[in-house]
This record gives sequence, structure tokens and C-alpha cells, in this order.
Amino acid sequence: MKLLIGSSDAVSTHRIVQTLGNTSLEINFVNDGMQVWDWLTRNGPPRLLILDSLLTGMNALELCNRVRHTPAEDYTYSILLGEYQNRGDKLAALEAGADDYITKPIHQFELLARIQVARRYLDKEDRLTNMVRGWRAMLDNLPFGVACLSRNGNVLRASKGFAEFLGFNVKEMIGTNLFPNHLRRTTDVAILRESIRLNRNFEACEMQFTRKDGSAVVGTVWGRSVSLGETVYQVITANS
Repeated sequence: MKLLIGSSDAVSTHRIVQTLGNTSLEINFVNDGMQVWDWLTRNGPPRLLILDSLLTGMNALELCNRVRHTPAEDYTYSILLGEYQNRGDKLAALEAGADDYITKPIHQFELLARIQVARRYLDKEDRLTNMVRGWRAMLDNLPFGVACLSRNGNVLRASKGFAEFLGFNVKEMIGTNLFPNHLRRTTDVAILRESIRLNRNFEACEMQFTRKDGSAVVGTVWGRSVSLGETVYQVITANS
């Protein structure tokens, strides 16, 4: 696993490298915030970041914020090094997106313990990601389409089959609202709205949809109440 240290403090960098040198981590270090960002935008970026609060070029808080708001295939775990044991500084770091906060001077055993926590978190994250990827591959190979909806009809998740049924790719489909945009008949809108409101299933109902290009398509639709987190309903579609 790659670790990138971003620090203009040579003493702290040396102490981190000395402490973690016998671990299995692949350690790299830079002394400028723009160089950190350059590393993060490459292929195969580091999964672990240690950022000094006094980093020049682009400061550590801005970097943490960018990491959290930039879509990425894998999670990046960020540890921020602060100058003082100050609650305000720690809260600012966590609000910016840092996962952990350590004050200097760095204590060897504390750093090792924090790195172990980070690696456990990333291992768990990787297992969940692999499960989701497996679920996605399975879903995309089904002979019908599946979409998860919010209470107001927004598409939160969609299989490849569902997106292609309406002429979209999956990324374009996310966030689209089925009610005003894609259900052509008021009776179809009423069925789906009422089913979501009442958490009620329905079976093999023929509905008319408008595709991305404005053309009409008829599909057989099943509705399922799921009420799982933000998802409250699921629709399954097949060509009629």
C-alpha cells in the first residue's frame, strides 16, 4: 500500500519515515501541496496520506477538501499533522475531510497505532468495494433492468439494462426523475407515485416511457418496496 507524506518539515518527515520504514508500506514524500495533488491525480494514487498543517503550495485543509469532493475509484485515508493540541484545529481538519489528526511532535507508537487503524479501515473499505463491484457485474448481466428510487422518484442507482432501456448510460441515469421526465401516461405516474407513498408492491404492469431521444418505449414494470437507507422503492423493467 502506498503512503504519501506531504510536509515541508524535514524533521517530521524523517521521524515518520524512520517509524514506518520497517512496515510493508511503500513510502513517498514531497514538500509541496501542489506535488501532493499531482500524486493524487495519477494512475494508482496513494491510499494513505499524511499531511502537515503547515504544508506550502496548497495547504493541508484544501487538499483534504479536494480529496473528499473528487470522485475516485478507491478511498484515500488522510491523517493531518497539527502544531498544537487545539480542539478548533482538530475540528477544522475533520470538517475539511481528514480522517485523523495527530499533534507534533510525533510519537512513534501513537503513529504506528494510527496507521494500523487506517489500514484496517482501508481493508474493510476494499472488501465492501469488491462486494459492490461484484453486485454491479451481476446486476448488469441480468436480462432486465433494475433501478432504486428515492421517495420523490429520483433514480439513486440503476443497472446498465435499466439505463439502456431509456437510452442512457448509468452515470447519466443517476439523479433523473422518472415522474416528469420518462413516464408518458398520467395513469402510470399515479400507479408508481401511489405505490411508493404506500410502500406497496405491484406486479407486471405495462407502462409507456419516454427515452432520452424523445422516442416512446413500452415496458413491463414490477414495483418493490425496499425502504433501505435513502432508497425507498425499486422498479424492475423488461421490454414488452
